Amino acid sequence: MTTPLGTAEHFLRDAVRMIPANKLFVFGSDFAPVELVVGHAAMTRRGMTNALANLVEKSWISECDLPELVERLMRRNVHEAILWRLASRDKGEITAANSAAM
Repeated sequence: MTTPLGTAEHFLRDAVRMIPANKLFVFGSDFAPVELVVGHAAMTRRGMTNALANLVEKSWISECDLPELVERLMRRNVHEAILWRLASRDKGEITAANSAAM
């Protein structure tokens, strides 16, 4: 039986090979209750460790690329998306009507 964590690992292994790293949101894009963030971060780190170790083992990615990739997936992508959204809102590109659709 595949566990949810195993499924996430499988998805991440495939996604890292096929999707540009700046388009992946692995952590932090949809969590509202702050009490759950610590547990979610721990599960995410465990799953990412397994998935990325597998990719390094199979020579899909280099071990020296891991620190930047992990930082991007765990923090930078969401940070950049939030900044883009705030900048777009300040420019008037995001209105109440199209914000509800996002």
